Amino acid sequence: MSWALRMSSSQTQALQGWWGEFEKGETSKFNHFAYHEWTKLKEGDNLYQALLYAINETDWIPDGPHDNYRVKGQGDITDLKIE
Repeated sequence: MSWALRMSSSQTQALQGWWGEFEKGETSKFNHFAYHEWTKLKEGDNLYQALLYAINETDWIPDGPHDNYRVKGQGDITDLKIE
């Protein structure tokens, strides 16, 4: 789809999200995981560092964000940062 819409580029890119159903709401573990990840990205960390932080700061629950998170794309996630 990205190729068809001419959205592709030679730069490192990634899509991230949850696989399947996920708990919604401000107090959900999914929200906590995303909050921790984006906090570190805003501070200048790369995606790899932000994910490690989010994993360590979010309590594990069955079928929670640790089990359902997916990242897909091209390139090295240690090169992905918010610019």
